[in-house]
Amino acid sequence: MFGHGLEHVSAEVRDDMARLLDLLPSITHLEVEVGDDRIHVARDWPSDRLEEADRLLGRIAGSGSITAIVMPATGDVPPRRVTHD
Repeated sequence: MFGHGLEHVSAEVRDDMARLLDLLPSITHLEVEVGDDRIHVARDWPSDRLEEADRLLGRIAGSGSITAIVMPATGDVPPRRVTHD
């Protein structure tokens, strides 16, 4: 998790926010208010996360029994259809 100003939030609350983002993956970020300040909080994904996801999609689509995988639209990203070919 990252965000400018997180040092003003206790470690316990940061852990809770991270868990909330884990439990609700459709939420891309949180905007928290600390007094008059607003802090944008988002997930800090490992840099190889997208590459691993693409490898898994390709492996699943190429398993022989599955014709395609359709990833639902999220935000501004349209649905994505992954096939073996």
